Amino acid sequence: MHFVMRHLLVLIIFLLIGCGGSESLINTKSSDTEEQAPSPVVTIWYIENDGDSLTLPVRAGFSYNFTVDWGDGSSDVITSAADPEITHIYATSGDKTVIIDGLAEAWSCGLGISGDCQDSLKEVADFGNPGWIDLEEAFSGAEALNSFSGGITSQVTNMKLMFNEVNCNNIHLSTFDTSSVKDMSRMFERSSITSLDLSSFNLSSVIDMSRMFNESSITSLNLSNLNAPSVTDMSRMFEVSDIASLDLSNLNASSVTDMSRMFSESNITSLDLSSLNAPSVTDMSGMFSESNITALDLSNFNTSSVTNMSGMFFGSEFTALDLSSFNTSSVTDMSGMFSESNITALDLSNFNTSSVTNMSGMFNDSSDLISLNATNWDIVSVSGFTDIFNGVNVGFSVICDQGGSPATGTLFGETCN
Repeated sequence: MHFVMRHLLVLIIFLLIGCGGSESLINTKSSDTEEQAPSPVVTIWYIENDGDSLTLPVRAGFSYNFTVDWGDGSSDVITSAADPEITHIYATSGDKTVIIDGLAEAWSCGLGISGDCQDSLKEVADFGNPGWIDLEEAFSGAEALNSFSGGITSQVTNMKLMFNEVNCNNIHLSTFDTSSVKDMSRMFERSSITSLDLSSFNLSSVIDMSRMFNESSITSLNLSNLNAPSVTDMSRMFEVSDIASLDLSNLNASSVTDMSRMFSESNITSLDLSSLNAPSVTDMSGMFSESNITALDLSNFNTSSVTNMSGMFFGSEFTALDLSSFNTSSVTDMSGMFSESNITALDLSNFNTSSVTNMSGMFNDSSDLISLNATNWDIVSVSGFTDIFNGVNVGFSVICDQGGSPATGTLFGETCN
């Protein structure tokens, strides 16, 4: 009787506040979420036909000890992901409010565990506090999901692919405590979410943010206070995203080693990287390739550890770039670095090319490039240089001193001016 009355009360509260992800439901975060009492998980599923079944997306290898109210007057106790009771057959179709009360450490709509999430999960009214530890692919592919609220996540270490390919725009993550999360890779990849407030996210423990917003439909994103001191991988983080403007002026990326294709093919037109702190990056290949960014301040870029700049500005919309502060002493690969870009003039006289071995296609098909200053280039180690100036502007000229003094010698077949 106590069990029935408790869950009846949960249902009454839910109906009173509405099913649209009310802020009154989610703004209950205390100063110490780890001390919050356990609370039920409240979800709504659509059962299409009489006799259809629903399988809970619990993942093997984690602990469970909860009672599930199936929303049709029946309930079961689940102690293992292998329990046959995780699958329930409904006598009648329609919306079913399913309530999980007790211990549940993992939830995964993806990983081939439960196909019901993709078609049947309509709402997460309250993601609760059942003791979550792992949320990898928690709602991956949940295309029917139209509302998400709540959730105490202070013990969660893995949020990889959590909202991958989710179409919902009513996502509230203000109760999330991400201080223990290490993996956020592909978290919102290919999702149709257009706006996200991540201002409360604590990224102090995160190591992997690769492809976090890759191919997402997000157009508005506030990351102005992003502090990610432990992250090592930001590769493809915003690749092919719909974000138009991004403020990363306060980004702490002190441990990042990989920024390859970070903004590649994105719709970003305005990007503030003026204070970027990234002294450990070794890979910037394709970082701005085929992006829509037209102007960029890279004056404070610390590139002292970078070894790979291949395709860094490939196919980009830049018409001018100031790279006078670039330290390229460690770079070995500059192949395709400015290939097919819209840049008209480049002064790379400060480039230290003594370690570079590959410059193949470096300016290939940059048909707008008229002038290049390559004074002081040391190309003794370069072994790959095919098509380096292929397809540049017919009026192209290079300033160089390969003969030992200004305007003497040739640079990969081009006469020094």
